[in-house]
Amino acid sequence: MHLTFILCMFIQLCWTKIIDKSNTNYLKKSHSLEQVTSTFGLSEGPHWDVHSQKLYFVQIWKQHICSYNPATGEVFYAFIKNGPVSLVTTVEGEPGKLLATSGTDIVLVTWNGENNDENPEIKLLISVEKGKKGFRFNDGKVDAIGRLWAGTMCQIDEKNIPEVGSLYIIDEKLDPKVKISSVSISNGLEWSKDNKNFYFIDTTTNKVFAYDFDLPSGNISNKRIIIDVKEKGFQGFPDGMTIDTDGNLWIALVHGSKLIRVDPENGKVLKVIDFPTKMVTSVAFGGVDLDILYVTTASYDFPTKIIDAKGGTIFALKNLGVKGYPPNSFKLNKQF
Repeated sequence: MHLTFILCMFIQLCWTKIIDKSNTNYLKKSHSLEQVTSTFGLSEGPHWDVHSQKLYFVQIWKQHICSYNPATGEVFYAFIKNGPVSLVTTVEGEPGKLLATSGTDIVLVTWNGENNDENPEIKLLISVEKGKKGFRFNDGKVDAIGRLWAGTMCQIDEKNIPEVGSLYIIDEKLDPKVKISSVSISNGLEWSKDNKNFYFIDTTTNKVFAYDFDLPSGNISNKRIIIDVKEKGFQGFPDGMTIDTDGNLWIALVHGSKLIRVDPENGKVLKVIDFPTKMVTSVAFGGVDLDILYVTTASYDFPTKIIDAKGGTIFALKNLGVKGYPPNSFKLNKQF
């Protein structure tokens, strides 16, 4: 009888492992990947507007801010004359106004995303590194108290100049301060749920970094590596990034055809999602329940250098079993 009991327990344990393994495989395959827009070029910087339920993103070299309405499938754009547009974000308490980086300018754009506009109202707020050849802003994001973190880079003759950019913090007084210097390509930024950690990508290093973060002061310290994607055997480079409510990072691998989910506590890769295009550029959670992961892609680095003609579309990843946080909006001093 004792032997029979042991045998039954062994069979049950084995069956449980089979079921667990089966469920794990099912979860890996359960997500759906849907192309939701046509091809654009170099699409980047997705930002979900919880009020209008639209996804904003940019087309860098076309100098467009774009809006995508999932309810209608419509995409509209506004042309920003100041220069290449690298990020867009909403402004706290100001519906119909967007903050964008264009060239080395930070501008306030009046546009509701409901039509194409070749000449929207644009107000220059500040400029950085003015007059420096080849310099422009790249990626950025707003922290929990409404400050913009945005980084610069330099490109001359369609080549990236290493370690000359900076990551800035810009508060409502529009007084930019350098937080990280000697940056090559400033890209994905995020914060942990408790705002104790700041995550940052300098793309050509192949690494995602973490810093201790103090929210009130904006101070960062204790730089460390979360993951080196080359050491993990991935092709491509880390680009845009977001975080889910489980505290894990979703990192786009440009030139790598992949999106990876990483535990920032130990650098473990939890999930890998393949894409039908090489240039996976950035990610943002959206949708009514913030459970859709929107992914931007590109067809080129520069307009004269097509890498993947199928790239440049926006994808929606659904049924991932995770959610994101509502994005922060920039807090602008009312005098502006």
